[in-house]
Amino acid sequence: MRTTVGYQKGRLLYLIFALFSLCSGCAVYYFFRNGNILFYGWTGLADLPGFQRQNAGPLPAFFVWLTGSLPDGLWVLSGIMLLRCVLWNNKKLCGVYLFIFCCFAIAYELLQILENMRGTFDPADVCFMVLAVVFERTLAKKRWFQKEPSPV
Repeated sequence: MRTTVGYQKGRLLYLIFALFSLCSGCAVYYFFRNGNILFYGWTGLADLPGFQRQNAGPLPAFFVWLTGSLPDGLWVLSGIMLLRCVLWNNKKLCGVYLFIFCCFAIAYELLQILENMRGTFDPADVCFMVLAVVFERTLAKKRWFQKEPSPV
């Protein structure tokens, strides 16, 4: 099978966008969330000198929603896109892994209702996750993500 420059460029752009969304989600958490969330314990960022938001008072509801839920959607988007990059040439296996990944992501959020997972359930988190899946599916259906072009 012959690969074309456009096909490989599309895969590289997809990877770059995946890493950008991963870093963006982390940046939103780091710069706009207070220091007592699980993210800081996982990453070890709690001990770094802080750029994190100090207790400057309550934020408007829109920003609370955006800073609380947007990172979850960005992380799901990056995870889906990274899986698709790794399994770029195997659509069936990719579909299986993407389904499992999405189930785990949403289950993690839903288990917070039962208090089996640390965190606070927020329906907006699930909405952002679903939007991430829809957005990625839309990108994946674009012609240059579908399949490798046939040789001429």
